[in-house]
Amino acid sequence: MPKPKRNLESLAQAVSDDESVDWSEAAQHAEEEDQALVDALETISEVTTRLRELQDELDPGDDIRVLEPGERWGPLEIVGRIGQGASADVYEARDPHVDRAVALKLLRDAALSPSARDSVVREAQLLARVSHPNVATVYGADTHDGRTGIWMEYLRGRTLEEMLEDGPLSAKEATAIGIDVLGALAAAHSEGVIHRDVKAQNLMRESGGRIVLMDFGIGRDQQLGSETEEHIVGTPFYVAPEVFRGESESAQSDIYSVGVLLFHLVTNRFPVEASNITELKERHRQGEARLLRDLRPGLPEDFVVAVERALHPDPAERYPSAG
Repeated sequence: MPKPKRNLESLAQAVSDDESVDWSEAAQHAEEEDQALVDALETISEVTTRLRELQDELDPGDDIRVLEPGERWGPLEIVGRIGQGASADVYEARDPHVDRAVALKLLRDAALSPSARDSVVREAQLLARVSHPNVATVYGADTHDGRTGIWMEYLRGRTLEEMLEDGPLSAKEATAIGIDVLGALAAAHSEGVIHRDVKAQNLMRESGGRIVLMDFGIGRDQQLGSETEEHIVGTPFYVAPEVFRGESESAQSDIYSVGVLLFHLVTNRFPVEASNITELKERHRQGEARLLRDLRPGLPEDFVVAVERALHPDPAERYPSAG
């Protein structure tokens, strides 16, 4: 018994010190009565690692300074920070030249190369050419004080995700939203811009009823590098199965995301759900998707058929375009 005890102690110490452990080998050499403890240590190690990753995502670090009200970033005056995410900070700002309130998205791009920053700016400038009533207007993009920023229309309203707190929408409401979103995507796709992150949190309904598509996935691929199981451009439940397989985002992957959006709006659920990326990828591979008619019977058949086609695992079987 002394040997297994020392083995468990060393494993526990390794987990405490955040050292790499070959868990397959550890399980192979552990006594049968110690297997449960080895499994528990592995779980603790995985949870600890993920918590550290989440902390890194939420904490930009000492090198990213929060801009204070009254400070300037390039041509803009900062009013205050209104949002924070893994890849950027969002500020309310004012353009004094035209006396206009804008939303300023400042990327956390300290590690970006100059060429990557230039790529982000070029993509934002391309998006600024998209003119559609359901697309948030981009006014400009540039790099100042070592940070790349994109400033755009300042919107006031509720996101669709916030609206779902009141309960699922009707098929009629979801259809009207879907038409607006597809029109916005068609305008973007015509300019060669893929959204890459269509989701309820990125769609706002203003007080007057206008649906606005926001937060195109600009710069996320430059920031994250190659996609990994923990870092995929877009929100995992909305990501098309072919993107999980390593294929590039496309108009068809945006259409898949619209299918997920419509499914979510009428059920408050997702067609494919999982507790982690690995499990989600496997469920996509196995074709383990929920059926809309099972989660919410009684929906109009034409609505169900349209959503199912948008969600088809084969991009070629989806709608050929958003228009």
